[in-house]
Amino acid sequence: MIAKPVRGPATATPGAASVDPYFAPAGRAGFLLADRMLIHLAHLGGARSGAIELSASAILTEINGGEWVQLEAGPHSYERR
Repeated sequence: MIAKPVRGPATATPGAASVDPYFAPAGRAGFLLADRMLIHLAHLGGARSGAIELSASAILTEINGGEWVQLEAGPHSYERR
């Protein structure tokens, strides 16, 4: 079965450096709301997949647990991710 990423509540475990992704099954799969399932996430892309490597000290944590970094988008221009 194929599933697509969907927006969900911003949940994470900062101490474990984890983020909870949310997916919806494609088509009518017969699942009920909050049913649990085991999924396999294939890694696509390799070295040029858009991933960045940074130190843990570069991650900014908000009071509600959200995390982000500032990336240089150009001269004197930064982007929050």
